[in-house]
Amino acid sequence: MNTNPPALPPLSFRQVRRSAGSTIAGYQYQFERSVVELLGLESGHKLRIEGVEDIDIWTESPSVVQVKYFEAQKWSLPAVRDAVHELLKSFASGLIVTYVLYIHCGIGNSPPERLSLDELKQCLTKSAGKKHPQELIYKNFDEGDLRAFIDHFEIRCGPSLEEQRHITASAISAALQCSEDEAEALHRMRAVQFLHEIATNKDGNQRDLTRDDLLKRLSDREVFYNRWHKEVVGRDRFISAISKKLKTTGLNRSSIDRGVLLQVTDENLTSVCRLAAELAQDMDGTAKRRTTSAKPWTLVLRGDDHLVTVVKRSLIETGVPFNDGFETLQFSPDLFIKPVIVNGSGKTDRLIKASYLIRIVNEKSIERILETGYKLAQLIVLTDLDNWHTELVRDKPIQLREVDVDEIIQILRGITT
Repeated sequence: MNTNPPALPPLSFRQVRRSAGSTIAGYQYQFERSVVELLGLESGHKLRIEGVEDIDIWTESPSVVQVKYFEAQKWSLPAVRDAVHELLKSFASGLIVTYVLYIHCGIGNSPPERLSLDELKQCLTKSAGKKHPQELIYKNFDEGDLRAFIDHFEIRCGPSLEEQRHITASAISAALQCSEDEAEALHRMRAVQFLHEIATNKDGNQRDLTRDDLLKRLSDREVFYNRWHKEVVGRDRFISAISKKLKTTGLNRSSIDRGVLLQVTDENLTSVCRLAAELAQDMDGTAKRRTTSAKPWTLVLRGDDHLVTVVKRSLIETGVPFNDGFETLQFSPDLFIKPVIVNGSGKTDRLIKASYLIRIVNEKSIERILETGYKLAQLIVLTDLDNWHTELVRDKPIQLREVDVDEIIQILRGITT
């Protein structure tokens, strides 16, 4: 018997204010700032995430940074008491570095760049309340330590979260020598996610990073773009940026062997048939200006045999010649990798006709293809990466998880047109 759950009760004002939004924004702000600091390092310098403070910057002049984001709060000494207290404790323990409070207050005037001794003491004083007396936290420290601390302590006023994101994208754009639009659409969120992953390491030494570590991650094409990334930057912008980025890998060159590997299911079968036709059309000299140096795409399908057969049948029904190495009879890897025969137009090298327009094969046949030593120049992978994927391609596979078949059609149109 089905019963309806009780309605959720209304929240009190105190409960409404428990929203995690400000906390989440604070973490995002910290990682956005960490990316900028990391990209600003020189060779040999290191940055630690969640170390002594939120950001530890180890250069010839080391500093530790506490990051605070108060979007709906104005600057006040009590608001930063806990942060300043933690910084002072580290200083008093003997760690002589620059201590930075990087803070954004969305209301009111900007904070001062430094505190006087009196302001530091005021900051570290808890006012008396109904249940507790006044607490002079600064009394736990030597007067000399207090005076020395203010010489090593500075406050930096940070921008809003949205402005910080633009600053992060600009820093990535400069480091990767790409456009700011590409940096925003493809790289910023990957950088932030990477630092978030690093921050969760229990071993503090695993939270140390160099500038090159981040740049290597951003340049690693095996690292996929995830659903969160796509949803935040927007689907159309994401697809456009991916197309532009993939052009730089040579995927727009019809004269190289290119491939796509994906899972075919009952749900995406119709889309896979469209993709096969789209890839075949790229080799059609009557539809696109191609020369006799053009090479057909290879489509590798992971899935049930009958689904792969349906895709092949869809090509037959539209009159598209393909090469599958006769895998439904007796697969021949040598015939599968046999070069396409092409005819040109008179004295020109304009492609008029090809013996086949696409290679299509079940993933189960790949092992025998690998035995021939044949390799693709580029391979787009829409599944989890397997070891053999790297064996099939001369360069690294390009993994695009969370990209569906219809989206890969749009991406490839942006590459091949």
